[in-house]
Amino acid sequence: AHTHTHHTKGHSSQLHPGSGIHVQAKGTEIAQATINSIILRAQDCVLIRQDEDQSYLPFIARITSITKLQTGGTILLYVNWFYGPEDMIGGRKAFHGQKELFESDHFDNANPGTVIMSCQVLPLQDYQELACVEDDVFFTRFAYKAWQQNLNQLLYRLAASTQHILPAVCQAAN
Repeated sequence: AHTHTHHTKGHSSQLHPGSGIHVQAKGTEIAQATINSIILRAQDCVLIRQDEDQSYLPFIARITSITKLQTGGTILLYVNWFYGPEDMIGGRKAFHGQKELFESDHFDNANPGTVIMSCQVLPLQDYQELACVEDDVFFTRFAYKAWQQNLNQLLYRLAASTQHILPAVCQAAN
């Protein structure tokens, strides 16, 4: 398994290729595609490389659809980006889980060749039921309006005042 400390859709000094408003590509929607030995399906979550030299941590997205373009038969993913606490105004807070992500309203086209691997992003309740957490498992409990840089403040304040018991990282078998 890959070990990454945190995977978020950073917005600081790098400009994400999906920084504008994009429409879904025109073509034929397909059920799945296999790219670099990885089977990709709609609703799968994936780690996406953001640069060729891999010096940045990958982004995380949920695939909403897979399209085979009318011209050239190229495969394109339409994804919903997750953001991390570091991407929020005010940054990471003490109550954020180490593997916490925010589901956003930021959708974009992505090249399937940039997918590193599949991962899981679970609702908080499902995440809490795990005995331990693998490297490729994350959780979400908030929606983030990326274009407005806005969270639901009432729910956010409530979470800040509530202690959640989160599972520990799984230990490698000897």
